[in-house]
Amino acid sequence: MQAHAIQNGASIAMVVQTMKQFPRHVRVQRMGCGSLKDMTLDSWSNKEKVVEVGGVEALLRAMRLHAKDVDVQKHACSCLYNLVAGKFPALLMERGVVAAVLTTIDNHSQ
Repeated sequence: MQAHAIQNGASIAMVVQTMKQFPRHVRVQRMGCGSLKDMTLDSWSNKEKVVEVGGVEALLRAMRLHAKDVDVQKHACSCLYNLVAGKFPALLMERGVVAAVLTTIDNHSQ
């Protein structure tokens, strides 16, 4: 079980690093946001790791740079939702999550 947690932590760091390295590549951002969403669904340690390695900032950057891409927005918002279910709401608000989600709602109201 511990090896799996270490592997997930390393995977999260690699996903976030790749998102940071290729911010303008929409397919990388789609896959990154989707992977982070999946990894934070039911794992508290993965949620902590996403925050620790700068995943929130990577998600917000993807949302800003790819505001018109439905998949980026959907996956990023879902991941942020997963992170809110815990002790991170204040931290996420400080980092501008509310504004990013409201922009997504405006852009993709349908």
